[in-house]
Amino acid sequence: MAGFTNTFEFKIIEHISKVSENKNGWTLELNLVSFNGEPANYDIRRWDKSHTRMSKGITMSKDELKNLYLSIEEYIEG
Repeated sequence: MAGFTNTFEFKIIEHISKVSENKNGWTLELNLVSFNGEPANYDIRRWDKSHTRMSKGITMSKDELKNLYLSIEEYIEG
């Protein structure tokens, strides 16, 4: 495919919260992350200690994060 590059770039714009850490030292985090130069989204996934490797995760807009927050709050207080 002409012009296709297999590069993947990411930048953690803001670290928001460390949710947990597993026995291998990978941390589950909520961060604001920009992937491939796109506008940053809220991101939940596991990261290694150096933040150079990551697991599969989920990204969401601010509105989606708010909806998730409200859903969790309703569930917990249910």
